[in-house]
Amino acid sequence: MRLATLLAAAAVTASTLLAAAPASAATYTLYIHGRNGGTPNGWDYWGGPQGGVNAIPVNYDGSQYISVSNPTVNSYLDAYCTNGNTCYIAAHSAGNAQIGYSVANNPYRWSIQWVVGGGACGGGTELSSWGGWASDNLAYELSPGTVRGEYNHDLLGDKIVGYVHTLSGSDWSGLTNMFISGNNDGVVPYHSSLGSRNTGSYDNGHNNDNDFRGWGPSSPPPSAGGGNLGGIATWDYTWINFVEKTESPHWYSVWSGQNYTHSAIKGAIGAYAASFAS
Repeated sequence: MRLATLLAAAAVTASTLLAAAPASAATYTLYIHGRNGGTPNGWDYWGGPQGGVNAIPVNYDGSQYISVSNPTVNSYLDAYCTNGNTCYIAAHSAGNAQIGYSVANNPYRWSIQWVVGGGACGGGTELSSWGGWASDNLAYELSPGTVRGEYNHDLLGDKIVGYVHTLSGSDWSGLTNMFISGNNDGVVPYHSSLGSRNTGSYDNGHNNDNDFRGWGPSSPPPSAGGGNLGGIATWDYTWINFVEKTESPHWYSVWSGQNYTHSAIKGAIGAYAASFAS
């Protein structure tokens, strides 16, 4: 009788624990920064705390090769996107390459709902060959010919629950235009920031080419795995949410040494996450 009682109590306890387990699961919004002269502190890179449910800054050495710094990014994903937890990812510039590299090399490791990338540099930038900008390991690695061959870019869209959303912009008056293919935000060309499978000189309408047109974030996603916009193939499940159509400096508005301030596009990423990461 005593044994039976103990077994029954154990069964009740086990069932209670199992029922209670989902209550401990949580959703997080992870912000993965771009190139930086080392590892930032707290929210310093983003200019202060950002929006989205349970927002967490993912801080790694933003001057190192992706393979060197990526284990740090993975440690954040392990901490916040496993064991019943799920995540939204907000990435800026090289942060897009970081999350793409992580998922491509660990396709079933984390629960990720969607990724939003602003000025995403997973496809590289031609500035990588310019000595005035390429002054560290990560900058050299971000050449289109290098970073595009380092991992399977389709897997980011394939192995998360939702879509890879892109935000991009224009800065035709920037000093860097002579180095970059086509329209760009002053640092990252459209072929990268909007997720094109191929490099090329793309435009958002400045020359009425309309290779890329943007939609608002409430628009329905594409029904097929491979995105396609204006005849330009994008990586799998990549949805182009917004294209800034101004020709004036907007996203990267202040030239300072070898970098722009990046404050505007970081704000756009934060606003997007604040609206949809809940």
